Amino acid sequence: MPSYAHTKIIEQVLTLDKVPDDSIEFAKWITANAHLKFLTENALAKEIVIYASGPYTFVHSLVVPNESLFPLNEDDLLGWSGNPYTSAASYCYGGETGDMWIERESRTTGSKTLKVAKGLVYGRTFEGWAGKDRTYFEANQEFSHLASMHWRPEHKAYCRFNDLGDLDYVMSI
Repeated sequence: MPSYAHTKIIEQVLTLDKVPDDSIEFAKWITANAHLKFLTENALAKEIVIYASGPYTFVHSLVVPNESLFPLNEDDLLGWSGNPYTSAASYCYGGETGDMWIERESRTTGSKTLKVAKGLVYGRTFEGWAGKDRTYFEANQEFSHLASMHWRPEHKAYCRFNDLGDLDYVMSI
């Protein structure tokens, strides 16, 4: 069960995705100003969204080194394309010698700025598994280690103990 704060964020995203019936309200909604306001405010909040997907919302956060962001190339970033189902590593085969190797974080995002970005969340699909949990999400292991968080399935969250010994939800799924 996600924390209260995480539950409120989920409710906000679901509210943003409600399509207004009224044509005037729809004309305002389609501009996504409410979505942009949510992202701007959430970026400064204590609890931030690093991944969310709804019918009309898509948030997918990456960590990018500062030196890749300055000077900011807005045109380059407008060409961005990506999702959490990009593998952290994959086998590659070929070349003149027919060698096999492992490529790590080889992002084809359409952006030079984001080529060195690291995903915080990875979507996984257990091919061949027919159960309800066939598709699930994992936190980047490096991020998990740095945040000292651990997956607790009974809470559906990555957690850690705070200074008082209480369980804190670091990242809810």
